[in-house]
Amino acid sequence: MPRTRTEETPNIENFTPLVTWFLLSTFMLAIFCVPVSFAQQVDEQKGIDQGNYNIKQSVEFGYRFTDVVGNQQTYDTFVNLQQGPRLLDFSTDMNSLNHHGTFFDHFFFSNFGYGGDPDVVTQLRINKNKWYAFSGMFRKDQNRWDYSLLANPLNAPTLMPNAPPNFNPLVNAPPNVIGTAVIGTSPSAFYTNRNMQDYGLTFFPDSKIRFRFGFDQNTLYGPGFSTTHEGTDQYLTQDYSFHNRNYRLGVDFRFLPRTTIGYTQVWSYYKNDLGSTDTNLQFSPGAGFPPVDLGVPWNTSSQPCSNTFSPGGIVNPACNAFSSYLLHWRTRLNSPTEKVRVQSSYFKNVDFAGTFSYTGGDLTVTDYQQNFTGLTPKANQSNFAETGPISGRHVATFADFGVTWHITEALSLVDSVRFSNWKEPAQFAATDCSFFSPSLIVNPNVFSSTATLPGTCPAPANGVPNAIPVHTTSSGGDIALNLDSNFLKQQDLSNTIQIRVQINPQGGAYFGYEYRARVISDNFFNSFGGIYFPNNAARGNCTLVDPGLPLSQGNLPAGCTLNSDGSINYSFPGTFAPPSETDINENHAVFGLWVRPSQKFRLNVDSDIMSANAAFTRLSPLNSQKVRFQANYKPSEKLNFNGTVSLWYGQNNVPTVNNLMHNNSYGIAAEFLPNQKISVDLGYSYDDISTSLLVCFTASGSLPGLPACPNVSGLVQENSPYSSKVNTGFLDFSWNPIRRLTLHGGASMTGVSGSQLNLTPENPIPTNVDGSLNSTWYQPYGGFDYHIAQHWTGKAFWSYYSYHEDSTAAFQDIFGPRNFHGNLITLSLRYAF
Repeated sequence: MPRTRTEETPNIENFTPLVTWFLLSTFMLAIFCVPVSFAQQVDEQKGIDQGNYNIKQSVEFGYRFTDVVGNQQTYDTFVNLQQGPRLLDFSTDMNSLNHHGTFFDHFFFSNFGYGGDPDVVTQLRINKNKWYAFSGMFRKDQNRWDYSLLANPLNAPTLMPNAPPNFNPLVNAPPNVIGTAVIGTSPSAFYTNRNMQDYGLTFFPDSKIRFRFGFDQNTLYGPGFSTTHEGTDQYLTQDYSFHNRNYRLGVDFRFLPRTTIGYTQVWSYYKNDLGSTDTNLQFSPGAGFPPVDLGVPWNTSSQPCSNTFSPGGIVNPACNAFSSYLLHWRTRLNSPTEKVRVQSSYFKNVDFAGTFSYTGGDLTVTDYQQNFTGLTPKANQSNFAETGPISGRHVATFADFGVTWHITEALSLVDSVRFSNWKEPAQFAATDCSFFSPSLIVNPNVFSSTATLPGTCPAPANGVPNAIPVHTTSSGGDIALNLDSNFLKQQDLSNTIQIRVQINPQGGAYFGYEYRARVISDNFFNSFGGIYFPNNAARGNCTLVDPGLPLSQGNLPAGCTLNSDGSINYSFPGTFAPPSETDINENHAVFGLWVRPSQKFRLNVDSDIMSANAAFTRLSPLNSQKVRFQANYKPSEKLNFNGTVSLWYGQNNVPTVNNLMHNNSYGIAAEFLPNQKISVDLGYSYDDISTSLLVCFTASGSLPGLPACPNVSGLVQENSPYSSKVNTGFLDFSWNPIRRLTLHGGASMTGVSGSQLNLTPENPIPTNVDGSLNSTWYQPYGGFDYHIAQHWTGKAFWSYYSYHEDSTAAFQDIFGPRNFHGNLITLSLRYAF
């Protein structure tokens, strides 16, 4: 959950004692624990022989000290290493001496992270030759994401007149934004945990027929936050609860020489019990009325409303507000999958492999409900409830096949085909109930209709019975039925054929052609009906044909029926529209070469040139060019160099898109091993990402005179450039100055610079927050391992994390900077034999 921030200033008082304690502790550890006999050599972990097994075991336990200064939320998002005791390693390795153990020939058990680290892992592997092989893994991850710029409305700090004391749009806001409208946390933050398990058992792994069993499970749970738009954007608390289980059963046949045929059946069960509530209820509309949430965006013009507060901090009763909100459903998807796999080198000079799988599953959503109370002034809606079943189906087919024909020792033909097809039909039968009031402090009127109602809507507890609701022309149906049927399908087929030539022992090349055909299609069907109560019953789908004439059956559109009580029933059965379909055909030319003029040098070049007839998104290219160079130079056993260059360019030159982009990266690394006591690794990489395309938008404060958007009225068009340049360097070294002592050290440093379009350059509220687009990351570290005695090793490790963003004039940077730096020290003791 959000934590209190501290100012990002060097915390000398905290840091100096921590470092002093670190140095003193490690010095005392060496003094008191070093045995008298320094001549004893450091033993490698050889294990002990007991019975028919060699047993190796190690355990490392320690304590981490932390001192973090700055934005604790960003630290938890990027690092999340906290203070406390830790089990850094516990492992056991047993191997049969003659490979004929009683119950197993190999046993491996490993653990780390227990005690509070964000990643906890346990692994278990057991096997007995020719009989069985078992593997199991458990992993628990803490996922903390609260980077405050994500989904942040970038409010100005200016307070509305008469705002209550300690004002902030969010309850429990960080202290540094209290008394302002600045949002100091991400409205889409989450603090979840993920538990993952995976188990596999194979019987007779080396026989001609083997059986495979497996089970895996993935569970995500914990709190998070989100927003929902209803006039403004209310702040919701979410309860994540996802669960996925897979049961696997398989058999492999290996009766033919060099051939394996396998069959696998998978039963998948997925459930999602996500729930959302509004707990941001903190502003009072008056005595006797529940507190309300006024939403996340705040500005002086319209959000949440004009004249938001009256004297005493009382909410304007005409504001957009929620006094309660609930959204909940139970999703279940059961989808069995059948998979066949073949791999063979049975025929001379021919290798081939292929897989085919089919999945057909049913989706159901039960207990769906969404309701709120409050006010959306445009429609005078004060109460809303929606329920209804959701059902669907997921059908997917995947296949791939590859064959290699070794025509000669120097010439081969490679062909690979990939196919995927999935489709998802679904429907939602919703019943919506609405009640209306013009004010937060006026109870809704409940109309008593004599007409036949399309559904049952319980009246709110505070409703005024036998009264005429107060509607606007934007008010929806008082009772509405909506049947929404959707269909989405995507098919992807590609075929790649290559000729590979070994020119000589020092080099070779390949060239080929790839064709890819994608079909993306969807279709929608919607039928709806309901009833409009008076007053102003002739609204929405039943607006008067001639507004100058009085309400009558003849002055209503087809599908609308005027009732004797003044209400209007409506029914529109709907029709299927022609399906929307996008066909994308790609043609690729692929080629490359590899050169090894000596045993010390190797160079690989790969390239791909693509042309397509259509693109599905504006960021998708119609043409692209890619080339990659990889080189390795090893002049001696003590020195090794690696270098990579990857260049990618894409274009979508449609006049309304005009997209030009590239993604280029360059890297070099070196490994230096002058002797057995010293090792040094260092490297540098540079990444350059750039896009430029036309975008359509509307925003106050944009540049004057922008052209109109050619496809959507009311929007303007502007070129949107984006660039990101990332420089990264790293250094890692290890040094054994004496037999008992190993020193470790290094650093990882990243600098990011870039630019993006500011949609509102003339807006008096600065909103051009660059965030991580102009930032630096520094992570130096160092430590040592000291072999205190046989089997015993003392360790000390220091690491420093620093994240800094270049500040702008934006209020988010002034009141809620994301910068932090932290010193972490870990002291541990390891026992191993």
